[in-house]
Amino acid sequence: MLNRTISIANKARRHYLENGFKSLVESGIYNLVQKPIKNNSISRKELKKIASDRGRIWYMDQEENITISSLSDDKLKKEFKSYPKRYSPDQPFICELQECIILGPGAIGFSEKGRLIEETFSRDFPRKSSLKSKKFDFYLRGLEIKNKSPSNYCYDAVFPIISEFHSYYHWMVEYLPKLRFLEHYIEQTQKSPIILVESNPRDFVIETLDLAGYPSDMYKEWNELELQVQNLIVSIHRPHQFDYQNPVKSNYNPSIKDLIWLRERMLSNTQYNKRKNNKIIYISRQEVPSERGRKVVNFKSLIDIIHEFGGESYVLEEMEFEEQVKLFAESGMIIGLHGAGLLNMIFADDPVIVEIFPSDVIKPHFYFIADMMGFTYEPFVSDSKNEELVIDEGKFRDHIATLRSEI
Repeated sequence: MLNRTISIANKARRHYLENGFKSLVESGIYNLVQKPIKNNSISRKELKKIASDRGRIWYMDQEENITISSLSDDKLKKEFKSYPKRYSPDQPFICELQECIILGPGAIGFSEKGRLIEETFSRDFPRKSSLKSKKFDFYLRGLEIKNKSPSNYCYDAVFPIISEFHSYYHWMVEYLPKLRFLEHYIEQTQKSPIILVESNPRDFVIETLDLAGYPSDMYKEWNELELQVQNLIVSIHRPHQFDYQNPVKSNYNPSIKDLIWLRERMLSNTQYNKRKNNKIIYISRQEVPSERGRKVVNFKSLIDIIHEFGGESYVLEEMEFEEQVKLFAESGMIIGLHGAGLLNMIFADDPVIVEIFPSDVIKPHFYFIADMMGFTYEPFVSDSKNEELVIDEGKFRDHIATLRSEI
């Protein structure tokens, strides 16, 4: 197997040198070159050993094992049955790796010898969106065809915190908590590396960083090209990816300490009424594009029921992040369709969570979050029509009435 991998890499190099990259892509060899790059990459285990041998790795406290409870709802219990329920979080670490290259929108890392650093991306292999115009350079470096370092070597130490995903959810659970590892590094080394964020950062990136204590003058925007750095600062990366077709193969790596850090950091910088946490709120997704989520056909009737119980509807996309944190911190019941905004439940104090699902698409993200936080989770499964939800008004009213006494 090793000889075959080396043969593929050598064949790709020869083809590139003789015919150029375009011909390499068209030849079909291109589809095979990911394997030798992956096989030659630096795994988490090897990264820790390299850094440990140099005395440039710092660990934080080991987290206890996590067990997700079983649900009482028969429909969800069946849907979630195949997903792993027991997790053993790896001990968090942050380390320095000398003489590295970062390239592409995702600031994907390579060692000085052209070896891909696995901890600098989220999936088994970097996404196309993380490479874009630098994908050719990525493959050339990974195949050791291109070894020359870029000329724009200008930073002693760099800490990229750039999400490969468009989702607020992934940014919050996979990337933003890396700041707590960075703070540990700064405390241990008395060094402050350059923090790199995505080019033209999205509003939620700017606002969450700001509320976490990192205003815009504390980081730089990444130009998405290529850079040599003397020390690449790399922390543990915890992917949060469910495999809906084969749940047992999900790459889901939760951390309660990450969630608690997010909660405490954001609340510590937010003015809210600590004695007022009995609001009933509905997180509306009626305004989002249809490709980002389903809508409720009888939305007006749904909101009328919310109003009957003294609740209000909110559109998170129209609110600044600090306003969202305040809203959730003062809420006792949080109702909404499956969507990234439900993650903000972590800012509430022991709320009741009512996640509304269509009967044909049920995903575990927010049940797992609610369970790890110790929150009451009472889902509501709805019928759907033409890929939109139709709420059974009588059942929904009874469901909310039953839960109202718990807040």
